[in-house]
Amino acid sequence: RSFVSNLPVASFSIPDSKTPPVQKDKEPSPDDGVSSASKSKPSTSKMEGQLRGRILPKSTAVGRKWQNAVIKSRQHERYDTSYDFARYKDNDSMNGIQGDWIKAKPFGDWCQSYPQAIAIDCEMCETQDPLSGAKNTKALCRLSVVNAENPEEVLIDTLVKPSWPVTD
Repeated sequence: RSFVSNLPVASFSIPDSKTPPVQKDKEPSPDDGVSSASKSKPSTSKMEGQLRGRILPKSTAVGRKWQNAVIKSRQHERYDTSYDFARYKDNDSMNGIQGDWIKAKPFGDWCQSYPQAIAIDCEMCETQDPLSGAKNTKALCRLSVVNAENPEEVLIDTLVKPSWPVTD
């Protein structure tokens, strides 16, 4: 079992009770923070899939600033398969990996002083199981997190010791 497969993964959302849910057959309007250029790219059905049931960051000015980046990320052709956490959970179960998946607490007073957006960088390395010789070319070896609004503010920058010896 690799260290990375045991890390909890959380889906983050910022609820906003004033924002109505996204309608199935409605593309976001300019008021929703979507530029006219991004509206013309995806089809309506693709946009529906990307926004259905997903909340946009509208609770704070900082969140609204990042709306277009969130929408464009969700429009990427690989988004649905890369962020299909139900599939990852199923794969973990089938492979006998037991891990707890956590869900982030909703935005509220408890986190007002925290950065509203962060940037994460992960450095990977190659490791090899000394017993079987199996290689893991994507073992986490460094994690860095900064405040996206103020990149000079480093929240965490740490080395991570992989389970197996590093080979590259």
